[in-house]
Amino acid sequence: MTARPAAPGGPAAAPAAPATGGGAPAGAPALKAPTSIKYPHNPVRYAIGKNAINAVMDNKPTFEGGAPTSYTIEPELPAGLQFNNKTGAIWGSPTIACAERKYTVTATNAAGSVKTEVSITCGEEVRADSMSRIHGLCCSC
Repeated sequence: MTARPAAPGGPAAAPAAPATGGGAPAGAPALKAPTSIKYPHNPVRYAIGKNAINAVMDNKPTFEGGAPTSYTIEPELPAGLQFNNKTGAIWGSPTIACAERKYTVTATNAAGSVKTEVSITCGEEVRADSMSRIHGLCCSC
């Protein structure tokens, strides 16, 4: 059996699919997955209480590779600590003490994802006056 061409006035052929496979427009750079994320403060200790002076106010990660569009953290942070799912930043003042624990942070974009661990401890604040006595820096010691 031989295929016959469409008769004049018959149905038109469907247009060809784009050669880019539906991804980025032709000539646009391909999206890259993030390849690593790092927290500048890791491990980190947060002091308990609303008025605590935390040395680390905003622990925001840096990344290599493609820019992440979202972040997740597992398990849930201790009460009082916050997590920004758009920047990966961790901040706040915990309301209870917590033993050191590792948290898995995942950075994701449309091309892929990468994970890292950040180690967090929550405890009592060490005040400047007690630090000077501990280190023998106080004149009246």
